[in-house]
Amino acid sequence: MRSYIAPSLERTAADTPSATVQVIVQSDAGAADARSVLNTYGTADTQFGIADASVGSIQASALDDLATVPGLVVTPNNPVALDAPGGQAGLKGAPGSDPIWQKAVGVDQLWPESFVPAKHRPPKDTVPRISGTGPTIAFVDSGIEAGRADFGSRVLADVNLSDLPNNSPGDGFGHGTLVAGLAAGANATYTGAAPTAGIVSLDVMDDNGMARTSDVIRAAQWILANHDRYDIRVANFSLHSTTPTSFRWDPLDKAIEKLWFAGVVVVASAGNDTKGGQQIRMGFAPANDPFAIAVGALDLHNSTNLQLTTVAPWSDWGYTFDGFAKPELSAPGRTITGPVPAGSTLANT
Repeated sequence: MRSYIAPSLERTAADTPSATVQVIVQSDAGAADARSVLNTYGTADTQFGIADASVGSIQASALDDLATVPGLVVTPNNPVALDAPGGQAGLKGAPGSDPIWQKAVGVDQLWPESFVPAKHRPPKDTVPRISGTGPTIAFVDSGIEAGRADFGSRVLADVNLSDLPNNSPGDGFGHGTLVAGLAAGANATYTGAAPTAGIVSLDVMDDNGMARTSDVIRAAQWILANHDRYDIRVANFSLHSTTPTSFRWDPLDKAIEKLWFAGVVVVASAGNDTKGGQQIRMGFAPANDPFAIAVGALDLHNSTNLQLTTVAPWSDWGYTFDGFAKPELSAPGRTITGPVPAGSTLANT
């Protein structure tokens, strides 16, 4: 049986057969076999056990021969993009006068008492609050400005996995710091959802907010290898592939499924590409995977009254190519305030 070659690669082979294409080859026989096969027809680079795959390059004209090898899935090493705040460049949303989203969601009821201002505490606080350090969240993003007071000493690992040249140390784009602050920041005014959680930063994005699929898979593999060491219980991917596909073929989907099966909850942004609240095809990894919890964005309209809440008009929703309804849940995503490094791309947008 002929192996699967992504349609975009088949088009390249037909239109420009002499072109060299960057590919990710998955093999039913494992990563070592994928690397061996790719070296036979092209040039293999890194292999990823988490996806039973190898990344490398091949001349487009050789793809037809590669397809005769059984048990393969061949996809392009596509760019991966961040889901930028607001869904549009230049649209950040005005911060609310009071950080209300924590109260609307109810996460403030779980914080240690030191994070709850006295005026907000009930007369008799009987809520079982979290004490000590919480489980760790791994952020696969543009990096984190680790020295901020928002994070203190809770940044347990800070790893640069980007292959792209335009990637400043720390968080040159600014998105990773923002996401980590909203999820786990301990700012006294703008406290994140889990202010005692450990933090692991895996930088896969350059200063333009772009990555390669292979870098994101490399981050997933790092999490799989180190989740016990750092007590990583959640992996956050606020990013998406740039080519829609079925989760059956995408190597990034295969990688995040391995995390789920290892006990790491995978959370992915649903995407910010919908216009006017219209349904859209949910075809981008990793949010298209049934083992990823895709999260959409809510507009609280600056109120804790959840009856006033609406879905943000740019927040993606719909069905995947495989028929799964996405997202699984939504959370406040408009008119919220979080930390952004000064001088970062996001701060200057």
